[in-house]
Amino acid sequence: MNTLFVDDSTERWSEYSKQAAEMNWCAAWAINYNAATNGFGYRQYDIVFLDHDLGEEDKTGYDVAKYMVEHKIKCGMVVVHTMNPVGGNNIHTLLQNFGYKILKVAGCWNDPVLMRSLDGILRNIP
Repeated sequence: MNTLFVDDSTERWSEYSKQAAEMNWCAAWAINYNAATNGFGYRQYDIVFLDHDLGEEDKTGYDVAKYMVEHKIKCGMVVVHTMNPVGGNNIHTLLQNFGYKILKVAGCWNDPVLMRSLDGILRNIP
């Protein structure tokens, strides 16, 4: 399972990468918009974990979502894991309108049960 974790927090990346390793997922980290959009050029991801607020940069997770739509980036699912309710709703609505499978979570993205469920769901999508 190839995953891209878009988040500016080194602590959240550290926790996520440990859990991803336990799941035998290949995890890549994008700390900002440029890293995320560059990452899409290297491989197709099964899951994209997307935060809205990406630090002090002008670009947000919503801009990453717009890039995904504009460039027809394919992935099995996008997990929106922001604590910003307005930003999360905007990302969710945009991607859902363009046919992406979306899961919006707040504060529980690293729940092992959630990650095992995602693994099972995506392995059963034809």
